[in-house]
Amino acid sequence: MMTVLEIDGVSKTYGSGDDAFTAIDEITFTTRPGELLCIVGPSGCGKTTLLRVLAGLAPPTSGELRFKGRGVDGPQPGISIVFQDYGRALLPW
Repeated sequence: MMTVLEIDGVSKTYGSGDDAFTAIDEITFTTRPGELLCIVGPSGCGKTTLLRVLAGLAPPTSGELRFKGRGVDGPQPGISIVFQDYGRALLPW
C-alpha cells in the first residue's frame, strides 16, 4: 500500500556547541491513506517543532521525510498546520 508520509530518523537541533538544544530526536513513523495521526504531549516536548519540520517550514537537522514519495525540502502543497486555541482547549490541562 502507498505511504502518505514517511519519517525516518528525523531530528531537529537548535543552536550549536554548548548552546545546542535537541527538540526532537530520531523520530520514525509512516502513515498510509485513510490513517489519522495525532501528536499529543506536554508543553515543550517538541510537538510544534515536529509539525514545522513535517510541513517543510523548518529543515530537519538529520533524517529524511517524504510526502507521497517525494522528499520534503520546503513548504508542501497538501500539508497544513492548524493550531489549537488554548482558550477553548479540548484538553485544558
